[in-house]
Amino acid sequence: KDETAYTVQSLSGGERFNFHSCAVAASGAMDAWAKTRETIEDGIDQVIIEGAVDSLSSCDLQSDDKISILSEQATRIELDVEAGQDGWLVIADTWYPGWQASVDGQVVTISRAHYVFRGLPLPAGRHLVVIEYRPWWIWPATGLSLLGILSIAILLFLGRKNNTL
Repeated sequence: KDETAYTVQSLSGGERFNFHSCAVAASGAMDAWAKTRETIEDGIDQVIIEGAVDSLSSCDLQSDDKISILSEQATRIELDVEAGQDGWLVIADTWYPGWQASVDGQVVTISRAHYVFRGLPLPAGRHLVVIEYRPWWIWPATGLSLLGILSIAILLFLGRKNNTL
């Protein structure tokens, strides 16, 4: 039986929010996993992004980037990010469908970063980043729930009306 164990370790200092100026594209989940393992084993400061990655102008590891948490709730995070160059903001939370992001009010796509985390592209400069959990199915589910409650209320009302006759 072939069993492999992996040690989970921080990719860059253990911070939940990281900025990377070096990004490498992975063609799919297996490629992302292989490249992420290689990055960890070799100690390379880069982010592995599943899907297409625009070419970054440099991989200057001396960039002076600052990330401040403005507010944090279970389904919404607001960050003030000052990036010295173009790159990727990586959030060390599990990637899951339904998370959406905006940078200075403009919608951006959240990609899988390092196989399991969330990442989004950021241009150089100071930005307000808002990340929210808003799955597409929330409004249809809410509508169906309200319809169910209304149906039960009508049935209870009609049942009482019939009992009083």
